Amino acid sequence: MNMIRSIPVTPETCAGRSWSIPQDFRFATRIGMVPLVAAELPAAQAEFPIVIKRTASGLSLLAVIAASGHRSPFVDANHAWRARYTPFLLRFYPFVRNETAPDTEGGLAIYEDPDLFSPRPDGHWFYNDDGIRNPVLDQIEDDLGRFVSASADTAAALQALDDAGVLEPFDPLRYVADLKMTDTDLLQIDEERLKSLPATTFIALRDADAIPVAYCHLLSLQHLGKLLEEPPQTTQAVQQGARAEDKASFKEKEEIATFRDAVEERIAARNPYSAVSLQKRFERKYGNNATVYRVKAHLFSLMGRHETATRMFAMLDEEGRLDAQGQRDQVAALLRSDKIAEAQTQAEKHAPFVAKPVDALTDAERIWAPVHLELAAKQERRDDDRLALARELVRLEPEAATHHINLAALTSDSECLTHNSRPFSCILRAFA
Repeated sequence: MNMIRSIPVTPETCAGRSWSIPQDFRFATRIGMVPLVAAELPAAQAEFPIVIKRTASGLSLLAVIAASGHRSPFVDANHAWRARYTPFLLRFYPFVRNETAPDTEGGLAIYEDPDLFSPRPDGHWFYNDDGIRNPVLDQIEDDLGRFVSASADTAAALQALDDAGVLEPFDPLRYVADLKMTDTDLLQIDEERLKSLPATTFIALRDADAIPVAYCHLLSLQHLGKLLEEPPQTTQAVQQGARAEDKASFKEKEEIATFRDAVEERIAARNPYSAVSLQKRFERKYGNNATVYRVKAHLFSLMGRHETATRMFAMLDEEGRLDAQGQRDQVAALLRSDKIAEAQTQAEKHAPFVAKPVDALTDAERIWAPVHLELAAKQERRDDDRLALARELVRLEPEAATHHINLAALTSDSECLTHNSRPFSCILRAFA
């Protein structure tokens, strides 16, 4: 996938070093083709030409994102990603699965990208001083492992097409004059041969889930012409592009702003699968967007994956990518995992508790007030200032169940001390 060499992530290769998350898609300008799995084809075929490659380990699908001698049309002058779909593997860069040792600690590899892989411990650590591996790497390896599993199913579908005799050498000049590819060992499907197959063979391909793969590949070839496109470089074109980007950026921010609320609504409606589906759709669309990543951590917390959520929030906090909402979500995740002292530390760091009447609080202090009340209830700190604040919030916002629960907890109602429970009896007693 990459012209840069990758190395296994092991104590011998990575101790004392660190890695960083890409802040843009500059790295993609060095990549010509990206491996895909069949599940990505419906979205990928609408954006990229897709070809087939035979290697010693079998057949695979590749999205072509740059032609030989041309810069990628999918990365703009500001190194932003221009396509509507981001291939799965690009989302995990600079990490990749080490196929030579998939079942050992060396099953995870990293590209030696000088922008993202540092010989100094000034980014995310690989191993601490005791030789313990960063637990974030376990999650990355698990996610990349899912890609490897899906690749086996994709290879089986491609092998069925090969057995049916419909694969032939890929000739880019058949579609676009002057189009050259760096890899000459590529394949494509002969559509006429596919259509003339006997019914029994066609049914066998259908049962092998090979028919959707074949037609997504054939449809994708219409995008080969994109590979020769060069973005205009005139001042007028750049200015027009900047204005269009501003409008798109505003629309994107507006859409993402509603994303977290939509996820919470689905969880509240006891529909976690819908919430996960929504999160994945936004992740495919916006890639490494910090807000989408924060909401993913929040979603994991709401679904009970507390350790994963707290690791993700810690990484974002370390990079300075937590906004005010993300900071509160981080504290909530720590509370759900019963890390009370750590939650207290984070809350005091972002917005220390202040003993004031509600109408004297700043907007930020008002937003953080319920968090501090919940922390107080967890720590059984039922002082007059916090109790008065809890009563005032209930009076001013009677529809907010959180305020009633905090008040009930601060008045020693033990049934209300569980963070995720909202028993109706507690709310009734809070009004008394």
